[in-house]
Amino acid sequence: MSAKPPSSLISITDDDIAWAEQALGLPQNTFDEQRRNVLKSMETIDVSACPGSGKTTLLVAKLAILARRWPFRTKGICVLSHTNVARHEIETRLGKTSEGQALLRYPHFVGTIDSFVDGYLAIPWLRSLHRPVVLVDTQICQESRWKMLQHNTQYYLEKNNCHESVMTIHNANYDLDLKKIPCGEKANTYKEIQSVCKASIDRGMYCYEEMFLWANELLSIHNEFPVSIRGRFPFLLIDEAQDNSNTQSRVLGQLFTHGDGGIVRQRFGDPDQSIFDLDSDAVEVLDVFPDAKYTVSVPNSHRFGQDIATLAGCLGDVPGGLIGEGPSRWKREDSIKIEHTIFLFSDDSIMNILPAFGHLILSTFTDVELAEGTFRAVGFIHKPRLEEDKKQKPYNVGDYWNEYIPASTQSDSTPHSFVEYIAFAQAKIVEGASLSMATEKLCEGFLRLARSLHGKKPLPNRKYLHRYIVASLADDPKVTTSYFDFLYTFIIKKFTLRREEWTEKWLDIVKQIVATIASVEWSDNEEEKGLLRWPSGAVYTTTENLQKTNIYLFAEDERQVDIGLGSIHSIKGETHTATLVLETFWFDGNLKSLLPCLMDRGKGKPVKKRQEKRRRIHYVAMTRPTHLLCLAIRAGDVDSQTQEKLEKVGWRIQVV
Repeated sequence: MSAKPPSSLISITDDDIAWAEQALGLPQNTFDEQRRNVLKSMETIDVSACPGSGKTTLLVAKLAILARRWPFRTKGICVLSHTNVARHEIETRLGKTSEGQALLRYPHFVGTIDSFVDGYLAIPWLRSLHRPVVLVDTQICQESRWKMLQHNTQYYLEKNNCHESVMTIHNANYDLDLKKIPCGEKANTYKEIQSVCKASIDRGMYCYEEMFLWANELLSIHNEFPVSIRGRFPFLLIDEAQDNSNTQSRVLGQLFTHGDGGIVRQRFGDPDQSIFDLDSDAVEVLDVFPDAKYTVSVPNSHRFGQDIATLAGCLGDVPGGLIGEGPSRWKREDSIKIEHTIFLFSDDSIMNILPAFGHLILSTFTDVELAEGTFRAVGFIHKPRLEEDKKQKPYNVGDYWNEYIPASTQSDSTPHSFVEYIAFAQAKIVEGASLSMATEKLCEGFLRLARSLHGKKPLPNRKYLHRYIVASLADDPKVTTSYFDFLYTFIIKKFTLRREEWTEKWLDIVKQIVATIASVEWSDNEEEKGLLRWPSGAVYTTTENLQKTNIYLFAEDERQVDIGLGSIHSIKGETHTATLVLETFWFDGNLKSLLPCLMDRGKGKPVKKRQEKRRRIHYVAMTRPTHLLCLAIRAGDVDSQTQEKLEKVGWRIQVV
């Protein structure tokens, strides 16, 4: 029996929208007619929203209204994304309302696509087959499997540019992806990798992407399963839909939309902001977003004005062009003209790019705007250069500032070492998070380490990890004291952690805590290779210095500005006052390759896959600022004719 659609039971009115504006602390009539139609719609739609259009606000308002009017007690709203941004927005912006709190508990689900597939499909299916599920973590899993290979096999793979990432299966029959390994399925190397992966899975260790294989197995055997899911979740809302991989789309399609009895599905996103290369080898995209049959476009941005819309829109693909109706604050009517600038540099002057940007910022903005503003310099490639690319300059963001630390760009990313968990937890406090949120971040590290020990019991993937850890340590007062001393030192006091102190004191304490949580003896003596290793090239310091991590300070005439550096991926969704997009190298100079688009207002957009990826990624970067947009390009890549065309479309050119 198909689920009764919510559209037949819920009718959203202007009064509901007025309530949502008040609940979110927004001015009256924030939502125009176009956005009101989205809020009122109870049919399947694809909302294609441009950068700065208020997509997240629109989505949260929609959820608040739905929760307020939801008539079911055992059927819920399913909200999926690639990160927990939607959940975070609900917690922070609607957390004090009963509607916001209701969305975060039964019968609703708000979380990542991976966590939904794990919790509702893969893990229940594996346990029904009496298969253990101890750990779901790609990094730990692949590192563990790599160590199980013979040394000559490791050497052979490394010689062929293959590393830990090959240690995963391709389907539920334990076959490997032949595109990733340098041998055929009859080779001994293939058989050994396959055997190691199977042994790891038999112990309950899985990579994130492998969970989709078991979800697909469940759906192939039990074709009635989608009926129960649709009955449980008759309304599906997907955020950042442009980033769905084919693997995710395939499972979600089978669950919610294929065949009879489909539910109401509303997807939000921007196809031009698809920057995560989730299916790099896919020939065609399954379930393209947006679907022309259901598309509702929101092309007007409140983030920036038409000047930036014109310059950045040349990399976008918005029908009719990107419309700038902002910025929403600091409506400037003074005599200072904002000049969107392309800085041209040589090898000798590359270190002068950030000072030139800083000087322009100080020349453009008032003291109030400097104090309240956000200023960023970002590049596509931000990690250290590969051996074969050492001759390329600039290669990454670090080529513009020697003190840049790639590992510190994003406190919400997945740390690669336990030391990074400490740093990220402290960074959350600096960013204004509560001590409990910082503690939970640190607890993620403890639990992740505990899972890697293959203990006697499965460990939870849930909220309130601190409570679980305290309960797990309750029988050992000495270890409990060590745990609370650890929290006091790094969360309350925000102690400066140095490598010597980590090696001589805290490493053994962490191992003792983790072994007690997992109920096993610690047996891994290769700390330098796992999560317990000290991260190379990183410096983790006190709250004061954390605020300065990857922050370039420019001062002039007793005025100063902080410029944050990072990757383009790390600033997706952010809004800046001024943004500088740095040239980096990926097979070629990225901005150099996009010059035809930049000087011809998007005519002849790239069609090759690599160029298309460049276009989307740099479109994201160029649509972050509210007021000032700048680029840094090698002078040798811009001849006089190109410079003339760039000036004609609105760029100011400055040779550094």
